Amino acid sequence: MTNNGANSISWEIRKMTAKSIAVQITREGMIPLPVELLEELRLKPSQTVYLKTEKDALVVQPVSRNELADRILDLMRESLQGVTWAEIEAGRADHADRS
Repeated sequence: MTNNGANSISWEIRKMTAKSIAVQITREGMIPLPVELLEELRLKPSQTVYLKTEKDALVVQPVSRNELADRILDLMRESLQGVTWAEIEAGRADHADRS
């Protein structure tokens, strides 16, 4: 892989095998994923994925809708911990009065 200078943030792809492509990490720490890999893994832009390490490799796995929904519910439970239903209703009534 060639580098066009220390300040270069461009990247070059060199296809090595059907499932192995070399990319250059940007200065911001981003790893660009070529379209062909996204398509092969059936990943969409803005999709949430798990990143994990296995030995010397970085593994990318999609997060299922159920896992994502469970995480959202967990966050909602955490944020509403200690809040009573009466407080929720009061906030709802206050919001309706402003409309």
